[in-house]
Amino acid sequence: MRPGWIALAAWIFCVVGFVGIHLYLGRRRFYRTNAAGVEEFESYGRAVASWLFEAFLHVLTVVFLFGGLIAMVVVGLAPRGFW
Repeated sequence: MRPGWIALAAWIFCVVGFVGIHLYLGRRRFYRTNAAGVEEFESYGRAVASWLFEAFLHVLTVVFLFGGLIAMVVVGLAPRGFW
């Protein structure tokens, strides 16, 4: 298998991962808000756990973003006539 195809698969994986996590985080935040737009939690522990989990997912989206950019550059640098 050529590196161009691997980079294309990695780019698709990174884009799908980035969009999926981004939408998941937005959905979680939307369903936590009340009518005034304030986020509500059942307890302080759940608020902290949610904050840590979402911070980890934000870091993961940054990794997917940079991985997708690198894969896109590798796909773009494929030799002429490769595709």
